[in-house]
Amino acid sequence: MSILARLTNNPKGELLVYFAHEVVTRFCGAGGIDQALTDLFGTDEYKGASLLHDVQRSQYVHDLYKRQLHEMCKFPYIQSFAIYDNRGKRLYDLFYCTRELISLDRMKGAM
Repeated sequence: MSILARLTNNPKGELLVYFAHEVVTRFCGAGGIDQALTDLFGTDEYKGASLLHDVQRSQYVHDLYKRQLHEMCKFPYIQSFAIYDNRGKRLYDLFYCTRELISLDRMKGAM
């Protein structure tokens, strides 16, 4: 997250992030990769997901990542798009981040 914050420090900077939602949700709180998850989120709050199950856990991880993009990278406009497989299983999210409302509208239209 700190790398993303540095890369998008430009006032006109935008960001499109591939977030491996299913993998991250599965390993939150499992230990073993805690440092990587702390770096990914920019906090250790992801550990709270281990106390939740299924939909609540998935939503917690999504919302935490979105909040961190907003707070650490200073993006006022963030739109996420969930990508599912043919069985309805959530695979990953795309987070589009911008500081311009018109850019957000155009990305929503494209997606």
